Amino acid sequence: VVEAERPEDCTRVLVDTELDGDILSAGAAFWRFLESQSGWLKACLDQGPPTSIEYSDRYVRSPLSVRVLFELIKRFASTSSDRTELKINTTASPQLQTGHALHHDWRDDGTQKAVLQDLFKAYFHVSVKVYARPHELSHSRFLSIRWTNGFHVEINLDQGVGFYRTKAFKGFDFSLPPESQAQRLAALRFSVENQSASMPLYILKPSWEHC
Repeated sequence: VVEAERPEDCTRVLVDTELDGDILSAGAAFWRFLESQSGWLKACLDQGPPTSIEYSDRYVRSPLSVRVLFELIKRFASTSSDRTELKINTTASPQLQTGHALHHDWRDDGTQKAVLQDLFKAYFHVSVKVYARPHELSHSRFLSIRWTNGFHVEINLDQGVGFYRTKAFKGFDFSLPPESQAQRLAALRFSVENQSASMPLYILKPSWEHC
């Protein structure tokens, strides 16, 4: 919508295979590619650590999507007392059966929320909201970042963090306690690839909220 109505306020980026590879390098590849496409974004990121980050996406329901989100956001991770505030909004899955693969959904939203919190809490002041029904959360999938000087940038991801798939089958033990699931998820090593050709992302022109 922004691209069509106000093209001067939005940079459209098409992602093909640029981000494929080891999950450990996914975050660095993501930001490197986006910075090469948007001077706006690079200027904001060069300011240093943000004060707050918000990610909203109905479909952060599987261990794979959670790990992808972690890799994208870990650029801003810190173990100091002034860690960045991180807010994650998502929804529960209608899944009824217990999964066995990394890309399967949690069937219990309590476990889903606990794993998200356990994975991020060492590096961010994190809060997680899991809505019971999809219509309670906007369909828009966005990453919003704010800095102390008032600058704010938003990245709209057409497919959220669900654009990745593993190159080979990867199992996951959903029977473990949430803390153990988070530890296991953080330690997993696997390769990922974009499952959609020319996936669009939209980088909105930064605003300055203190003016």
